Amino acid sequence: MQQNPGATKQLSAKRKQIMANDEMDVDAPSARDSNKKNPNVTPSASADEASKDPDMNLSQEIHKLTMIATGLLEDPSVVGLSSDLPAQVMKKIAGKEVENPYLYRHLRDHVLKDTPFASAAVLTEAELTEMEAKHEKTIEELEKKVVDARDNAGDMEVLVARFEVARFSAKSMSKEAALEAYDKLLALPKLSTGKTIDATMESARVASFHGDSRKSEEFVEKVIL
Repeated sequence: MQQNPGATKQLSAKRKQIMANDEMDVDAPSARDSNKKNPNVTPSASADEASKDPDMNLSQEIHKLTMIATGLLEDPSVVGLSSDLPAQVMKKIAGKEVENPYLYRHLRDHVLKDTPFASAAVLTEAELTEMEAKHEKTIEELEKKVVDARDNAGDMEVLVARFEVARFSAKSMSKEAALEAYDKLLALPKLSTGKTIDATMESARVASFHGDSRKSEEFVEKVIL
């Protein structure tokens, strides 16, 4: 992606404000040499079963939207970005495939606010609260499945139920809630090496989606070191 040299050297006041208030913990890329990774380590013992959420393609679109809204990318058309990208991104976040009110609020209040793209955030706070309540109810139901599996089934059923909680949280809850759900999964006794790798790499995916590169790297290192 081409960038304006002047813009990359001196961020606009708006971008400084956004980055200072950013609740998504956006970190600068690590200077650590990626070649230190062990090429013989398999990222996941069951890659075919790995979660596809959160959507990393959407993460890239959010990154582009942030660059536009903060002034780092002054002319989106130069790199072929659609002028209605803000509306497209916000629609996806509010769509049935994602429905993440926490992410929606973040972009509305910390990226689009006081910019020409603020009108892309069309959902009201009441609508977001309703969506949030629905997700909280879903989490409660999924947690009941964990308890039921623990009381009436076995370790495998508990594992499956815990993965359901974590993967729903990765798609529709906040970063903190998703990582907490994965922590509970990783805390299960008798967790196999393969499932530990899966859960750890999915935790890294969650952190990366939300721009927390430092946290994502910490999870990856747990697997490769």
